[in-house]
Amino acid sequence: MTARREELGLGPVSENSKYEIFDFIEPSASLRESWQRSINVLAKATNVPAALIMRVHSQEIEVFLKSQTDGNVYEMGERAQLDTGLYCETVMSTGQELLVLNALIDPKWDDNPDIALDMISYCGLPLLWPTGAVFGTICILDTQENPYSDLCRELLEQFREIIQAGLSSLYENHQLSEAKADSEKANQSLEQLVDERTRELQRAKSDADTSERTLHAVIDAIPAMINAKDRHSRYIFMNRYQADLYGTTPSKAVGKTASEIVGESHGNLTRAIDEEIFQTNTAKLNYEESWHDFNGDQHTLLTTKVPLHDKSGVPANVVTVSLDISNRKRAEIEALAAKEHAEKSNQAKSTFLATMSHEFRTHLNAILGFSELIRSQSFGPLGSDKYDEYANGIHDSGAHLLTLINDILNISAIEARKRHTVKESINIKDLLSTCLRNVVQDFENRGISLSLKTADGLPPLYADKRSIVQIVQNLLSNALKFTNQNGTVEISAFATDQEICIEVSDTGIGIPTDQLPTILEPFSQSHLNPDIAQEGTGLGLAIVNSLVDFEDGNLNIESEVGKGTVVSLTFPNAKPIESKQA
Repeated sequence: MTARREELGLGPVSENSKYEIFDFIEPSASLRESWQRSINVLAKATNVPAALIMRVHSQEIEVFLKSQTDGNVYEMGERAQLDTGLYCETVMSTGQELLVLNALIDPKWDDNPDIALDMISYCGLPLLWPTGAVFGTICILDTQENPYSDLCRELLEQFREIIQAGLSSLYENHQLSEAKADSEKANQSLEQLVDERTRELQRAKSDADTSERTLHAVIDAIPAMINAKDRHSRYIFMNRYQADLYGTTPSKAVGKTASEIVGESHGNLTRAIDEEIFQTNTAKLNYEESWHDFNGDQHTLLTTKVPLHDKSGVPANVVTVSLDISNRKRAEIEALAAKEHAEKSNQAKSTFLATMSHEFRTHLNAILGFSELIRSQSFGPLGSDKYDEYANGIHDSGAHLLTLINDILNISAIEARKRHTVKESINIKDLLSTCLRNVVQDFENRGISLSLKTADGLPPLYADKRSIVQIVQNLLSNALKFTNQNGTVEISAFATDQEICIEVSDTGIGIPTDQLPTILEPFSQSHLNPDIAQEGTGLGLAIVNSLVDFEDGNLNIESEVGKGTVVSLTFPNAKPIESKQA
């Protein structure tokens, strides 16, 4: 192995390294700039604070490039020792994708140094030299729990392919330099090998450029240019749409090449790609190309070329479909600007909520702690009953404010679809029984009768269990709050062929008819008794409504002042195809 590496001009492997290190090959400035643009786009497209390209060395791993995004806590050139529990070392050692949703709740990552930087979620892939040796990793990290959607992971994979294409060209360029150096000492026959190698490197660079273009390709349902060619790149079929654009007719195009119809520049390009399809027997999918029509207008085309085989399985023709996506490209620029504006607005909202919640919670915890010490008289008697009364008032008001803040953040997370949910099969009777056990003592203390009624043979409910529990608990809390002593509250469940129904009914004070249309809005306080209304935050039913909507359910409220309220929930009686994230 050592002799072979020296023969290739690679040098020996470090005895102290578990990886084959290529530190002697350095990417060019232009390649680094290209990679930098790629990870900047990756971070923005996946909406994370950090996208990194890491490079492994003998005993360390280096932040080779970092995305120029707000919230990226890593420094360019920063190095960390190996064997310290890093995410990236797992990726390099396994050679597989690593997905960490939340390191804070995963015992495997207790010692991970990135947690100290608040980077608790991670998705990364290995970067390999064309020899199979590890260059490092490409990864995205987030300061919050992140399941990383299929689209995020697909984008990461696509950018990995771009980086590895660059590594391949870089490695091949190094090899070429070595070959050229050797050729000065060799005979004339080696010059032919160098020329052949140079052409291979040029084709590899062209393939890498095409891969980068197809990454941004979007198929649009507009009129298509469709044709078929033989092995000599002569048309055997052309549809009317393409013929009109080319200034010919379908019949006149048959037997001619693209060079003969639209000129050498575009003709030679399409001929080269056709030859590639025949040689590789592989389809070339969704690559962009530019073409100027006879009026001088530039068209951006999204093209797919597919080999058409004869009976023996040998490619006999190439079928091409091209879509004119010029309008779509202009729309993409406008959409990107709008998306960036929306993302900035959403980020500002999130930053505000996070900052304010931290500030409020910090001071409220102090208020609650000190007021608890005062009212419990931990350091001796207060000296006056009024002090005890005021301490209780401070504590109760602080607890109310803390509940309000938590509810605001809860509904904000649901509306921003940042609440992670997991669909599972739920036994409705067991869930409702558990919810009732949690509150039955509160009902008994208030002298209110609480009962459960469920139909036999209820099918399972496929939903997020945590969300359903929160829905039921909020409804029971409302019923308790607005039902007088000696009143009754009943929760029932039944099913039809299409729906599963849960109802919470009470004999409470009811809701005025004119307030029913707004009762589900945040901070709605529609109850007649202002003292009772002030006990809540006005967000309970808004949270319930958001969670029910997310579960594809419906919520209906019927109420009459002085007689009570019935809240009906209906959910689809079918297993969903996949989980969502709220």
